[in-house]
Amino acid sequence: MLFLVTTDTGFEEILMDELIEYVPSIEFRRVFNGRIIFEAPPLEGLLAALRSRIVNNVFIIIEHVSNVNTLEDIYKIMKRIDYVKLIESN
Repeated sequence: MLFLVTTDTGFEEILMDELIEYVPSIEFRRVFNGRIIFEAPPLEGLLAALRSRIVNNVFIIIEHVSNVNTLEDIYKIMKRIDYVKLIESN
């Protein structure tokens, strides 16, 4: 699952070290000013972000699209997402 976490600018490297401590198998996709996108198993990634001392916000990226120009485009994208797979029964 893809996660986007935010932190204060300049703390990205420290946050990456902290996240690796919690989830050694984490894969960092992109690091930029105050934000890190990483991939990890759903529960482990979420718990790592919540345990962090310097994460400000945690977002789950459920879809990445381009060429969105109208509200109708957004509606179609949102309608095709399988939300059931995002919500575990436990």
